[in-house]
Amino acid sequence: LEADLENAIAARVTERLAVEEVKPDDQGRIDGAQIKVDVREVELASAFERELNMGDAVLVGQVTIVDDTDNTNADGYELAVALENAQVVVPEGMTVVFSTDMTDAYTRLVEVFADGVVSRLK
Repeated sequence: LEADLENAIAARVTERLAVEEVKPDDQGRIDGAQIKVDVREVELASAFERELNMGDAVLVGQVTIVDDTDNTNADGYELAVALENAQVVVPEGMTVVFSTDMTDAYTRLVEVFADGVVSRLK
């Protein structure tokens, strides 16, 4: 999860990333913002389980933005994302199959979480 979140966030801020390794100055400060995520809760339920209210697909984390050289960039907040049950209306005679594969739910949670982090960057 850590690597997937890091990659998803990095993919959304590519134009803002340093092109070379950033080294601390004489006082140990790093120029530029650092995004830190402490995952607090992960629950993965398949579409089938979510439709039957047997579980949720939720990702909750504490996001901290640290900027050693510009405190106006600093921020901290809890971010929670969830895949809500879709209300499915099925015409008579049609069949709906819900997958029990949780890969899609995991991928969507990571993507939506990364979008939430990036949308709040200053």
